[in-house]
This record gives sequence, structure tokens and C-alpha cells, in this order.
Amino acid sequence: MTLETAINDESTALGSASSASVGRSLIPGRVDIHSHLIPSIDDGCEDVDESLRCIRRLKAAGFVGSFCTPHMWPDVFPLITPELVKVATEQLVADVHAAGLDYALWPGGELRFFDDVVSWMQAHGVPTLGKSSAVLVDFWEERWPKYATPAFQWLIDQGYQPILAHPERLDCHEELNDRL
Repeated sequence: MTLETAINDESTALGSASSASVGRSLIPGRVDIHSHLIPSIDDGCEDVDESLRCIRRLKAAGFVGSFCTPHMWPDVFPLITPELVKVATEQLVADVHAAGLDYALWPGGELRFFDDVVSWMQAHGVPTLGKSSAVLVDFWEERWPKYATPAFQWLIDQGYQPILAHPERLDCHEELNDRL
């Protein structure tokens, strides 16, 4: 499923009251594909109140939904897995509904590539953006890391579409065109 299809298929959105009937598309508006809205899971929102304040600001700016993409990096956040993000997103949906907000949320992740990331994905699952095949990934290296090409290739071979987060922050810009 493409990212666009996942956004427009209301069965993939968690929590959007505007998409309550089968066959109805998400209301027009912006979708945030990279957020740290889940409270107390990584270095994003600290509590539910902060999450709700952020969602209210997003709604005021014309956003209708967000993918919840906390950091997935076992060295720093060892407990964060796709399953935990799904459960935490469902809890945030309940909090959003309790606050009377109409806002769609989808589980995802910002997967930090590291030396054994393919084994980690095989053990814990691939953190797709909702039910799409898109996977938000990143790494922070001065040179193209030896693990990046095999990780990208594994994702592609499995039918996933890697999306590189924060390419502007990479110090290996010269290599990006040759490697991607």
C-alpha cells in the first residue's frame, strides 16, 4: 500500500471521527509524516497535555492527522518497537477523543540505521508509516556507513519504500547521489 493510499484509506487511520464511515476519505488537509507526539516514549512530548497542545497547534495550521514516529534506536531507546508504538498510538487516540479532538493518528517510527538493523527488524518488525510500505529511516554519520546500503537493499527487497529523514543533517552529502 502506498503512503497516499494509507492516508486516504480510513481503515488505516486511528482516531479520526471524520473517517467513521466505510469508503469515506480523510478530510482535506495536511498530514504530518514525522512527529514525536506520543508522550513519554522518546525525546518528544513529555506528557499527554503537551501532546494535546501540539495536536491543537497542528489542527490550527490545517493538519488533519499525523504519523507517530518516535525514535527507534535500540542503543538509546531499547524498549521502542513497532508493537509498542502501535499500542501507544492507540492510547494517544483515546486521549485525543477524550479531549474532543477530531485528529487522525497512524503508528510509525523513525528507525535509526545501525550495524545490525536488519536482524533487529526481523526480530521486532518493520516500522511502516501506518499500513503503507513506507519506512522512515535515518543515520548520523560523517561518511556513508557500511550498514546503510545492505539495510536499504533489504527493505527494498522485502517490498518496502525507505524514506530518509533529515538528509540535510548528514555530513556525507557528496555520497548521497551515488548511494541512493
